[in-house]
Amino acid sequence: MSTRLLGVAAEDRAQIVAAGKTPSGKVVLIAVDEFGGLMSGGHTSGLFINDTNPHAGAWTSFQATTATVGTFVASNITGAMTGITVPAGGTVYGNFTSITLASGSGVAYA
Repeated sequence: MSTRLLGVAAEDRAQIVAAGKTPSGKVVLIAVDEFGGLMSGGHTSGLFINDTNPHAGAWTSFQATTATVGTFVASNITGAMTGITVPAGGTVYGNFTSITLASGSGVAYA
């Protein structure tokens, strides 16, 4: 399968083993990494961010679509993660309550 995930070729990152849509029309992908580990069970929603405004929410991960620098505030991590660089295609995980980008773009998933 030559599917591309946020600009990263699936064969470079993961093997998609299932794809579909929920009754509400949200896309769900299930992928495994090179070791056979489950990478994603799907997310209920996502928000594309490409500005420098703070985005409050209950985010579980952020995947950069371009090289990104941002501040990630999480309820399960002590202190703000400020000035974090996330390479294009990279993902940051946590129970984020706020995401603010200084540069770049990506998708925050809930």
